[in-house]
Amino acid sequence: MPWSRCLAPVLPSLSRRSRCEEPSDSEPPTQRPPRVVVVGAGLTGCLTAALLRRSLPQLELQVWERATYPSGRFGAGLAFEGHWLDLGAQVLSLIEVDSGHPNAGADGHNLQSSDLCSAWEEVQKMVSQSFLHRVPDDMLAATEERMKYTGLWAHFWCHQGFGALQRRYLAEARAELRHGRVDAVADGTLVITKRPSGQVLREEADLVILAVPAPEVLRVTGPGRWPAVAAALERIRYDRRSAVGVALDHALLLPVADAFAGAAEMSLDLPQYVEADDKVHLIAWQNVKRMECHGVSSTSIPHGDPILLVVHSTTSEPNFHLSDALKAVSQVLGVPSSLVEGLVLKSKMVDWTSCQMVQPLESIPTNLRVEEPCLQHGRVIVAGDFWSQSSFLGCFCSAKAAVRCAVTNLEAKVLRWNLALATAAKSAKWKRALSLMQGLRTEALQPDVVTFNTLLRACTRASRWKLGLFMLDSMREQELKADAVTFTSLLGFQKDAAAWIRAVAILHAMQLALLQPDGHALNAVLAECMAAGHWTLGLILLKQVQSAQLASRKPDKQHAVALSTVMAGAVRAGRWDVALSLFGACEALDRVDGVLLSTCMRVCRAGHFWQLGLLLLPRAQDPDAAVYNAAISMCADAGQWQTALGLFGEAHRNQRTDTTSCNAAITACDRGRAWPHALYTFHLAVGLRDYISYCAIFSACRGQWPLTLALLRMAASEQIQPGERAWSALLTSCNSQWELGLVLADEGAQAEYR
Repeated sequence: MPWSRCLAPVLPSLSRRSRCEEPSDSEPPTQRPPRVVVVGAGLTGCLTAALLRRSLPQLELQVWERATYPSGRFGAGLAFEGHWLDLGAQVLSLIEVDSGHPNAGADGHNLQSSDLCSAWEEVQKMVSQSFLHRVPDDMLAATEERMKYTGLWAHFWCHQGFGALQRRYLAEARAELRHGRVDAVADGTLVITKRPSGQVLREEADLVILAVPAPEVLRVTGPGRWPAVAAALERIRYDRRSAVGVALDHALLLPVADAFAGAAEMSLDLPQYVEADDKVHLIAWQNVKRMECHGVSSTSIPHGDPILLVVHSTTSEPNFHLSDALKAVSQVLGVPSSLVEGLVLKSKMVDWTSCQMVQPLESIPTNLRVEEPCLQHGRVIVAGDFWSQSSFLGCFCSAKAAVRCAVTNLEAKVLRWNLALATAAKSAKWKRALSLMQGLRTEALQPDVVTFNTLLRACTRASRWKLGLFMLDSMREQELKADAVTFTSLLGFQKDAAAWIRAVAILHAMQLALLQPDGHALNAVLAECMAAGHWTLGLILLKQVQSAQLASRKPDKQHAVALSTVMAGAVRAGRWDVALSLFGACEALDRVDGVLLSTCMRVCRAGHFWQLGLLLLPRAQDPDAAVYNAAISMCADAGQWQTALGLFGEAHRNQRTDTTSCNAAITACDRGRAWPHALYTFHLAVGLRDYISYCAIFSACRGQWPLTLALLRMAASEQIQPGERAWSALLTSCNSQWELGLVLADEGAQAEYR
């Protein structure tokens, strides 16, 4: 059955005038810059962002990192009193292309010679700026991963720490760095849990570049989406290590200098050190990086500076602790363990579940073939050193390949037309969108599903329903399979009494097309039904949302949105008892977000169950100002001014107050006739006070005419004009001072006249 045949009975007719209107191309199409989201602010992600900016200066660029700072296996570290300890990579390694070695600069390991040369030029530029410094090979320890081939590989230090290198690239990229965990990536859509609020976001991008380890790629793309790619990525192996960074007292300088004997590292799992400790792989002396980079001996560390050591465990030691690291240090230094433990100033431990790559793609028997060290699938590009080799060189070459792939896609003509169509769709300029569609066909380009979806949004936002149906049938004629976005685009356009009927019909059409509506589509239909007052139908859809989220193994996210919508709609319909009955479902959620919690507070406020609302407040991980505002207003309406004031104090300490919080707390004190507390709350709200704040404090301080008079002068100094309520409170305060009352009444009348 054609989709239009299912939807036609419930869609309004298109007027004869609109049928005859022709699109006008008199206005030039305006295009927004392409939007690219990079997932992962490790070395590959930061490099990709910087190289993208160099290639596309007008790009809209965003980087998501789940840690609190740009880290990854390259940039993780410990900061202490202006010093930095690298907890991941200890050196930056790449091939010296002009060394004269026969293999220097040659193609191999899925790397191109041109990229090897670009990487060397990139590093040499930073060396000339004294940002990086070459490390003498004899200062480095022999490890199973490090490539110490004379005349081929070169190694570098950054005396500021490799975290500074990643921040340098991000600054060059001028990217918006945001913190959160990317939960899923489907084509150009990302589902993200934001830090630290836990808010779930849904972001759209023209391209998504995944710059994360192979296990993370598998997690965010989901099972079964890329079978051949997933089969190869599952076989890529990383070793597991723990890294411990310790800052020790300066008193250990001489023992440390004697133990390292002019080197910067020592490997304890080599034969000569096995007796020392079989849990430790490497100990690196971080002070040497800074001293050697400045041409100063390591024994000349300024008096009082801490001794900075990083201890890496062996891959065979899964249970590594700070005590194990300190034990190894004490054995190497020949110092009692108790003394070393007593001289620890600060420490940090990172458990690398995916540390050094030990089995890259080239060592895996697979049918997957990649021409460059990256892979594209739809609007998703996967970059990472696992396509080639684990080093700065592998990350750089993969980033270069990903940027080439991104530029090729972003400069494609169809994408540019889609971007122009999207601009027209956002402004509901359906004529311009049709004109752009015709231009695309003129250039003999084949529109894709994204093209039709974008044009569909433009037409339906302008209430051109029959034109939208024509687009649906055109997709069917071109054998383009409509996706969930196609049908979801039809939801919520024309806001009238029949909007909920159309929403239900569209949902039915999705089911006829064998498309499983997700939580977003169901919530869109749910919102239309609740807006029309059909809360019973909303309860049915709520169960479908819950089933859809359980099937996707993410039961708390869209389910929480649906609960908030149904509860708010029930309160608007005067059925607070129905909303109250859903509290059990809220308590079953792993996490209650701010929107849902605020709705629960409004339900309790309508039903006068303030105690129940307070029981849910601790469930919020990081309540925002809206949550506190709802809780304070709920307690104020219940006459619990002490509780409301306590909530305001908690919000103030957590820096979650705003003007609404201030006004609600003062009003609560006013109702409790506690004017001193109201005055103190008013004092805390400096910079937040408005006209309502002064009205509330005037009402709370009625009967205290000197105080009210002082507040009146304060309002004048803040250029806030008191209204009738404020003057009434002031005159009430002056009932025993009738002469003052007459003067103030005359002044108030003149103020109102002005």
